[in-house]
Amino acid sequence: MSYGLAMEIRARRAVVICVTLAVVLGSAEAGIAAPRTSAIHWVARHGRALPLNPLRLFRPSSRGKAITQVGVGGMFKVSGSPYRWQVGAGHVRGGTIVLVSGFRQATNGYQSHTWFFRLATSALRVGARLRKARLSTGSGLGPFGQIDLTFAGNQPARTHAYRCPKTHEVLQSTTVRRGTLTGTLSFTPNEGTLPDLAATSMKAQAGRFVSSGKRCPNGSPRPHGCFRGSTFRAQDPALGATVFAPLDADFVGFEQVERIAPALVDHSLTASAVHHPARKTPTGFLVRATDMSPLASGSLRFTDGPSSVHHGRHCIKTKIPEAWSAGTVTVNFDSGALALTGSQLKASLRVFAEPA
Repeated sequence: MSYGLAMEIRARRAVVICVTLAVVLGSAEAGIAAPRTSAIHWVARHGRALPLNPLRLFRPSSRGKAITQVGVGGMFKVSGSPYRWQVGAGHVRGGTIVLVSGFRQATNGYQSHTWFFRLATSALRVGARLRKARLSTGSGLGPFGQIDLTFAGNQPARTHAYRCPKTHEVLQSTTVRRGTLTGTLSFTPNEGTLPDLAATSMKAQAGRFVSSGKRCPNGSPRPHGCFRGSTFRAQDPALGATVFAPLDADFVGFEQVERIAPALVDHSLTASAVHHPARKTPTGFLVRATDMSPLASGSLRFTDGPSSVHHGRHCIKTKIPEAWSAGTVTVNFDSGALALTGSQLKASLRVFAEPA
């Protein structure tokens, strides 16, 4: 995965989750911000799947500029599919980001699949009072299908405001109105066992986020300290794949990002095991997925390289490059199996500790 593609998927995830999923999931607790973490990173930190309100991953921030963003989205089920599906859209930077996303849990983990599309601003129209909205993609989804949904609010709008504790001035606010989306959604993933999607009606919400771009006087002091622990990451740039694991945890996260025009597609999977599947060895690192069936299988071995140490005021950071030495891990995404192996895997172990 190229650096540009990685940055694009992170930016789109930040925008869509903050703007669209706030509407889809009924959050009025956060605004637009860059993500603090991706799905697998959140799982690695908290030891469980993404919450139903992923906006808790973000800090409200307008980066010093006044911002107004609108979005609309809904959730639906498809008969025979174990996935919970959601569709949504939000305005951003002179365009509209549209997503279709599915999430399912298994006995030993979870996986999700998300398709991102960037369309013209006119693809999404939202009324000033959030009573009406329309999402019409036209041919913008290409071979994936078409969406033409109309939102009608049926409950009063609710506004949550964030005030500066010192001045009591409103810095940010989110307004959400519940309702329904009706019309046509026809979407074909064309990947693995993922089903074709069709929906004509679903519960939904429309929302607006407003930020003044101002900050509290003197701001809030950032807490000092150090995240103590170790994290391992391996990437295959050609496949757009990432393996992420905290040391001695009971799970490993896998992610793949691919561009299938006109979509940017993100596949994420987290699998757990009874015994620690990722651990340090005397000469390197081991990722063991032999107990992760049916989500993953196999193992990867890496050899330590020369380490580097950075001494900060509050934290000592040690980075150990890891070179692949043997093994293959197969990740069983519902979109298709992914095999990770070979010297193209760029890996490292990072250790964080407080100064003595």
